[in-house]
Formats: sequence, C-alpha cells, structure tokens
Amino acid sequence: MPNEVKSVFDSNEHFIILVGLGGLTGTLLGKSIFKLLNNRNANFEFIFSFPFKGEGKMRIARAKSAFEEFKDYRQFKSFCLDDLIEYGNLTVCDAFRKAN
Repeated sequence: MPNEVKSVFDSNEHFIILVGLGGLTGTLLGKSIFKLLNNRNANFEFIFSFPFKGEGKMRIARAKSAFEEFKDYRQFKSFCLDDLIEYGNLTVCDAFRKAN
C-alpha cells in the first residue's frame, strides 16, 4: 500500500470504509485496508455492498468469499445493491431521509 494512503490512516482517528465486494479492486483493497486498521486497533466500521444479482455468479461468489474473511472481526454493515432498486430514483436528500 502506498505511503500516501498509509499517512491518511496515521492522521485520523475514526474511519468508515465503504467496500464494494465482488470485483477485484474493492475486494482486494478492502482486505488490505481492513488488515491495516485492525492491526493498529483503529476505530473503524466497514460497510460492504454485494453486487447486483445480474452481475453474475462468479462475482457474487467472490463477494461472499471475501465477506467471510471480514465478518468475525468488528462491527460492520452490509447490503445487496439489488435492495436499492426498491427505492427507485431518489435525490441525495431523499436517500438520506430513507436511510434514517
């Protein structure tokens, strides 16, 4: 991991990390960030998104496999991108109102 990225973690106290599982970038980088923060006993929470069902079985399987590595450590939230469809086309303000 580049030193520029590590320095962000050195200069902050609390982290909320959103990781899109299933692809290679989010899945692999999410694991690296998770290990770094966990080893430092940092105050963090992960929010994981699982791929749309239409993205394929391989991507969903990769997401589930990666999630298994995270789930025993610290508090996290997760959701499937398919769940967002039920809300339709929302503005950012409306989305926050729904989330609350």
